[in-house]
Amino acid sequence: MDPKQSRNLQPKIVGVVGTQIALPPFISVTGPMLSALTTALGVERSILAADDQIQHAWETLPRLLSRIPPHLRSETLVRMCVAVGTGLFDSAINYAWNAAIIELRGKVRRFGLTVIPQVISKTFDEAALLDLKDAELLVLCLKLNLISEDGFFLLDQCRDVRNNF
Repeated sequence: MDPKQSRNLQPKIVGVVGTQIALPPFISVTGPMLSALTTALGVERSILAADDQIQHAWETLPRLLSRIPPHLRSETLVRMCVAVGTGLFDSAINYAWNAAIIELRGKVRRFGLTVIPQVISKTFDEAALLDLKDAELLVLCLKLNLISEDGFFLLDQCRDVRNNF
């Protein structure tokens, strides 16, 4: 690879600009790399998202990420971005969902694990919180008024998409 090509592959300095997030541009080697990988493994390139789908999702991502408060941006969201950038949209959904579940568990903890038994009329502790299925966690958050009914409906739909993607 000549130096000019190598220079073009280097991402620009990126980060948060005001409230906007600037991601590196969609790299022109992503598509060929995915094609080479699928060829090397002897599978069809069509098992992954098409280059134009990946590029569209990548270009839409900054607008969506900018809506997430900086203190909630974690390594899980970085992994989600990498999944989007390679067309692994099902993995991206899982990473986004996991980030949401972690935040909901944190909200329950901040509410107070010692108060929850009074609301739900049964014992509850950290182990019980970690044992909750995602659907049960959503119901608990709704009972505790940690999420609205609209939020519950949206998150339950997201859970369904994640489980059936």
